[in-house]
Amino acid sequence: MPVLTQQEQNQVKALLGYAAAPNLLVNELREDEPEETLIQVREILSNLLSKDAASPGIDLQLANARSDSMAQGVGNLKLSYSQHVKHLKSEGSRYLQELSNLLGVEVIYDKYRPRKVKISYW
Repeated sequence: MPVLTQQEQNQVKALLGYAAAPNLLVNELREDEPEETLIQVREILSNLLSKDAASPGIDLQLANARSDSMAQGVGNLKLSYSQHVKHLKSEGSRYLQELSNLLGVEVIYDKYRPRKVKISYW
């Protein structure tokens, strides 16, 4: 049965928040997966990370939204930067959760919805 490539494994680790602990998920991501699951995982990776201008991923769309935020509108059309970014981040989180469910591993950091963590030393 097929497995994820090393590059795909690294992308999954980074997206799910395991980049700081590269030894985690080694066994989970090297397991044989059904071909249908790998197709879905690769589609999610593309939807999040694609740099193709014809079909940009969420990360590229978010980067582009920053430069677009300077415009108030085009003609009679008014732009809502905050709603656009909110939608993109929501989609990014949804893709991460779907990736998590497909591979059976937990999302430990969602870069699209970072949580504020209070650190207490006592």
